Amino acid sequence: MTVAMECRSSIRRRSLAAVGVLVLVAGAVTAVTAERSSAAGDTMPTQVAVHVSPEQDLVPHRSTHAFEVTIWGQARNRLGGILEVSGPPEWQISPALQRFDLDSDGLPVSQTYTVSVTAQPEAGIFDKDTITFTASTDRSDGPDAARDSTTAVVEPIWSGDDVPIALDAGPTGSPVMETYHALTPETRWDPVRGYGWVDTCPSARDRGAPDLLRRDFTFSSAVCTLRLTVPPGIHQAFLLTGDPLYQSSHTVVYVDGQRVAETDHLLGAGEYSWLTFDLDGREAGRQVDIVLDGEDYQEYWRLGALVVE
Repeated sequence: MTVAMECRSSIRRRSLAAVGVLVLVAGAVTAVTAERSSAAGDTMPTQVAVHVSPEQDLVPHRSTHAFEVTIWGQARNRLGGILEVSGPPEWQISPALQRFDLDSDGLPVSQTYTVSVTAQPEAGIFDKDTITFTASTDRSDGPDAARDSTTAVVEPIWSGDDVPIALDAGPTGSPVMETYHALTPETRWDPVRGYGWVDTCPSARDRGAPDLLRRDFTFSSAVCTLRLTVPPGIHQAFLLTGDPLYQSSHTVVYVDGQRVAETDHLLGAGEYSWLTFDLDGREAGRQVDIVLDGEDYQEYWRLGALVVE
């Protein structure tokens, strides 16, 4: 009885083969080992996983932003296929199709590809559009077939070339959105430049994410005044407030002594709001003071960007 059991155990060990299985957990790809019976004729299943960075982005009209697309794959030998990228017609995508080839040889491997998207002028401001990234193997069926997809959210915003004023607030030296002008704590009022702080200057933070406009901001618990040269006529202003990492106090905006805009609730971490209000340049244009104050919670106002149409 003992000899027979040992013999069957030996046969079982020889009939089992270690097969790598690709597992995607919380955005990371790892290899785990699973035993499958080679005597039954099983083969290693082909698998792919797609990850994109960044997962969200603000893109000015006519500007091009790049996404890094990482394709992970695992197969018994070489793994090849097509990366297809699609989105609304208001977005130009390049390349929409590109080939990927991974030399797996049973191990999980990866390769990163670049895809660029351009917001066309007809893309609606504040529209949250979805770009889909799909990796498909050359085989469409059977154990050698695999497919995976992921998405990124893109939101068109104004180009600084299309509006009188477009400011990106943050610390000195932090990245600035293309076509926008930097607004830092050191940006004092300058009538030639046409914008800047008067009297008390704020502090600034750069959180590093999620994108060029929302990653950084100026803030203060003191009342601060930002002076602008506003062109003739009535213009709509848009002020971005919020914090990627922490809850925000109420940001309140005063113009010409009037309370013209405020957040309607305490913004949570990673939550943003565009406050809108009118600025009147009158017949000849004039200097207008935007007064910022913080209320509730820690009483810090936050300014991430300011656009005047």
